[in-house]
Amino acid sequence: MLNKTTPLFAFAILATATTFNANAAANYEPFIGIDVGSRLSGQMESESTYYGTKSEKDLSSSMVFGVEGGMTINQTHQISIGYDYRGTSIENNENSEGSDDDLEVGTLFTKYNYIVPITQKLAWTVGGKLGYEMFNADYDADDLNGIILGAQTGLNYRFQSWSIGTEVNYVYHTNELEAKWTEEDGSSYKDTLKVGDEWLLMANVKYHF
Repeated sequence: MLNKTTPLFAFAILATATTFNANAAANYEPFIGIDVGSRLSGQMESESTYYGTKSEKDLSSSMVFGVEGGMTINQTHQISIGYDYRGTSIENNENSEGSDDDLEVGTLFTKYNYIVPITQKLAWTVGGKLGYEMFNADYDADDLNGIILGAQTGLNYRFQSWSIGTEVNYVYHTNELEAKWTEEDGSSYKDTLKVGDEWLLMANVKYHF
């Protein structure tokens, strides 16, 4: 799994360094932070060619926890690398025994935000996210592991070395769990399971060096 994720983030770091090293006068400000939030909406999508059915079931509510670190450049561009974790189980799942966390996902990501000043201390942020997610479940869910794409926008308030902010995040999952088989009569069928688009509401606290 590390063999898959390492080239992705090595490329992101190299691209960032190459882009901003071209400006020798750039002002670099490192930061670290924590993220806490919850899912606003999300669905688990399934389809069966055997039964001829297609369904979308809401994901249960789940807290989201994350950490990140990065750099703000010229008070305009913010690049970070981080990790977040949350539950992704189906709401009111009869097989969940009341648990929210039968299916969980951890995501290693790199994120870019463009900072637009509103006042001296308040700013609007907008940007995108690229990451690799790894699912954890009692059953084999490795086929769900894969790249995620995302976008986010929010507000950030800065005071001295600290800042607080809030963001609305959109997450698109690229991979799906797939099962194929052939019946005795030669007919082929396929069942698929995929995490649909998610919307997350996040709050963050950062310390700027």
